[in-house]
Amino acid sequence: MEIHALCKVSIPGLKGAKEQTSETKRGRDPMFNHEFFFDNVTHEELDTKIVLITACHAGGGIKGKDIVIGEASVPLRDIREMNTKKEIKFIEEIKAIVPKVSHWN
Repeated sequence: MEIHALCKVSIPGLKGAKEQTSETKRGRDPMFNHEFFFDNVTHEELDTKIVLITACHAGGGIKGKDIVIGEASVPLRDIREMNTKKEIKFIEEIKAIVPKVSHWN
């Protein structure tokens, strides 16, 4: 069977925190090298939320739905790069400086 793999990454319970990779076609051993940015995570949520990674076969199910191949969950506090909280602090500082744009001209 030929796998058309993709990964879905989310932070359950966090609004707008869902992303996915593009589909990798014709691969038996796909590799994904993607960065995902969720800019609405607070310092407190670093200690309580998880990242859910779901590997899927794209469109292989009934009515073209993705078939789940496997799943992994990782607590945000266990992600080494997040332990310093520098990125989150930087994003919070930018949000405070940059005015919100309600529409584009």
